[in-house]
Amino acid sequence: MYRFLVLVLSVILVSACQTTSQVNCVSDFKTRVAANGHCLAVGVYGESSDANTLVVMVHGDTHGNQWAGTATLWGAKGVITVALVRPGYCGPNGCSSGSKPDYKGSYSSRIVDTVAEGVKALSAHYKAKRVIVVGRSGGSAILGAAIGRHAPLADAALLTACPYDVVRWKGGRWSGSLSPSSYTDDVPKTMKVIAITGSHDTYLSPDLAKDYIADLVKEGVTNSRFILVNAGHGVDHTQEFNDALTELLKARSAGS
Repeated sequence: MYRFLVLVLSVILVSACQTTSQVNCVSDFKTRVAANGHCLAVGVYGESSDANTLVVMVHGDTHGNQWAGTATLWGAKGVITVALVRPGYCGPNGCSSGSKPDYKGSYSSRIVDTVAEGVKALSAHYKAKRVIVVGRSGGSAILGAAIGRHAPLADAALLTACPYDVVRWKGGRWSGSLSPSSYTDDVPKTMKVIAITGSHDTYLSPDLAKDYIADLVKEGVTNSRFILVNAGHGVDHTQEFNDALTELLKARSAGS
């Protein structure tokens, strides 16, 4: 009888843990978005119009505040900029549900799918005419996989300091993570992808980005290019980053 009661209590506790993020998440699309059973914290900036461009920024592996300041700078009339916090991380508007994964599973299929669902939900809510995803480091890895795995997810991607081939980058030690390089044949040929890597990045070889872009072009995603900048891992603080995002935003007014 005791063992039965323990089993019943265990089932109840597990069910509660699995459903908390689903039941208690109210998507206000200003601070919270429900996605794939998670409740994602977001910061939203800009002013809605009849032809919105949605820019979703996803941070790296260290902390969830990386895009908070940048996102505020790019929001404008008709440009809704969102700093989306990955599961298990915390940002200015609180924490996303879930536990921060160990590094080996940082870009797991569940996390990639959750972020993609968050982008889709935001796009639908703001009636986006165009979607641009922007990543930093691990956030770029997640988005790089998502734009192929969940195509068509976005019209353009700006991927900075990205480990495009996780197996090659970590020598097979991060077997629980997905790689953008595994989905190049699924990326829509109409997408524009810009990859930026720092020449002094001690974490990543520029060859990862070069080979990823070469594979995209080979698959017909010809509107893609690699930019090597004189910087370390934080290439999102460079003029080249600002120029690239400005270019992608200008494309909305040109209808391309």
